[in-house]
Amino acid sequence: AEQADSLQEAIDKVFGIAGDNLKGLQFSLTLADPRLPQCPLIGCSTGFKTLCGYEMDEIVGRNCRFLVDPVPKDMVSSQVRSVAHRFCDAVRNSMDFRMSDDDQEPWMPGARVSDDGVFCAQMNARKDGSLFENMFYMRRVELDEKPYIIGLQTGLPSGSLTNTGVVSSASWALQACA
Repeated sequence: AEQADSLQEAIDKVFGIAGDNLKGLQFSLTLADPRLPQCPLIGCSTGFKTLCGYEMDEIVGRNCRFLVDPVPKDMVSSQVRSVAHRFCDAVRNSMDFRMSDDDQEPWMPGARVSDDGVFCAQMNARKDGSLFENMFYMRRVELDEKPYIIGLQTGLPSGSLTNTGVVSSASWALQACA
């Protein structure tokens, strides 16, 4: 819990710099291990616990699908699920990942040469069953010569997935710190 608090303090410090551009969004961080079956989370900041309503022992060891599976199927983007899955596979297999033009949404920042990451937005469900729009950025990192995936996420205001301006602002903030 102490490490999760320290991690959240660092996230808050970084995103506090951008001020009004973040429109009051709160950010959190997760770490996943793509070498393990189903790419489970192996750590997260306290902000992620707040975002989804689960405790650390209910998060660690699980794939992020646990936030999507309870969402009504007609509210889940199969395209986003596919992109996230392909990204995790690419990291696991030490391959480069680039989104296809078909997967690119208008709000997403363009590809950057130095980037091994992907932006996504998906409807998620909290532990209490309430739904929230989650924007997340996943990026490959190497620690001790082993691949991991860092996820930086924020809950968007309700209705944001259909509001390009809000989603673009949030993706700008994630890109600025990526």
